[in-house]
Parts: sequence; structure tokens; C-alpha cells
Amino acid sequence: MQNATTLPINDSRAFVATITVADGVEPGRRPVVAALQDKLRVVRTLVLAEMQSRQKIRPYQQLRFWSTVPFRHGPNDVVKFSAIPSPDNPARLLQKSNPKGLQDELTRHINEDGKMSSFDLAVQFLDPGKMKYRGGTRDADFWIENASVEWNETESPFHTVARLTLLPNSRLSPAVSDEIYFDVTGNSDPDSTPVGSINRARCPAETASRKARMHAG
Repeated sequence: MQNATTLPINDSRAFVATITVADGVEPGRRPVVAALQDKLRVVRTLVLAEMQSRQKIRPYQQLRFWSTVPFRHGPNDVVKFSAIPSPDNPARLLQKSNPKGLQDELTRHINEDGKMSSFDLAVQFLDPGKMKYRGGTRDADFWIENASVEWNETESPFHTVARLTLLPNSRLSPAVSDEIYFDVTGNSDPDSTPVGSINRARCPAETASRKARMHAG
């Protein structure tokens, strides 16, 4: 999950275009001459990423998180997820001069505070009949395939289904952390599998990244 409602990268085409252009401007690389449509995709991605980066920085335990991409929910429904922080989650002011301020504050919280933070886990159902984009409705594929388009909560509200509570003194050691990885596609079943263009691209990307990290380790 991320502390933004959408991804700045809209789909797999925008992902490939952005990576290709970024790779081409690295030292020693031949400059990439991208097609106009790809250039527009890259510009749009960078603008959205910049807008998201300007959010007010707050401790992790006081942030709200979204899945940003959809998943199947049973044989017929598609949903997004959100982790909504409890309003009384304890936290101290971040030290802005500390580049590890977010990590250090979360570590302090689980090691020192008597009350642990909790988050309501909520699901948002895709409802194409009620959800609108630029004043009009769109079919289900539009909402599934475009990861940078927000599902408006006033049109399709989130429903709380569970509560997650942090455990005290639960920070993992670096050695244990290095062994952990996420495989959203591999660890899903047909009724919970991720859907959409970005999710179709993430499986090989995550697998390659994991193999590279494990090899480097």
C-alpha cells in the first residue's frame, strides 16, 4: 500500500515509456528518441509523481494507505483496499533534519509507547454505474486499467472489514528483513488476484527485482 489514492503511472505502456526514457538518460547510455505519445505518457507520469511528493510528511502510524490498484473480490467483484489510521494513534513530531526520521519514529513507537497504533482495513467496490470520470460513467475496464484515475469515495465508499494493530517490540532484524519479499500475484488465488495493466506487469517485475536483490545479498 501507498499513502496516495492512485499511482502516477497509469498503465503498462506508461511504465515502459517512463523506464525507457529514464534508462536512456543515464550516463553512458544512448539518448532515447521516444514517440510523441510515449513522451506525453512520461510527462503525465512525472507531473502526477511530483504532485504526490508534495504531501505533508507525517509519521507512518498517522498516514492513510491505499492499494492504488484493484483486486478481485470473489468471482464477480473488483475492489481496492485502504488502511485507515485510528485518530488517536500516538506519534511524536518528526525530526526533519533526520533522513531516517519516519523509520526512527515508527521504531520508537513500537518500542516505547504503551498504546499501539491500529488501522481499519476497508474495501471499496468497483461500481461503474455510480462512479464518474469527467462528468460521465465509464465501463468496468476503464476503472480497472487506468491506475492513475481515482475511485471517488463519495461515489463508492469504503467499508471497514477488519482492524490491524501493531505489535510492541516487533521490529525485525536486518537479516530477517532481507529475507522478506512480496509476491502479490503468486500469493493470491483466483478470487483475490490483482487485475489491471499495472498488475499484469508487476508479476515479472517483482520476480526479477526479488531475484536481483537476493543475488546481491
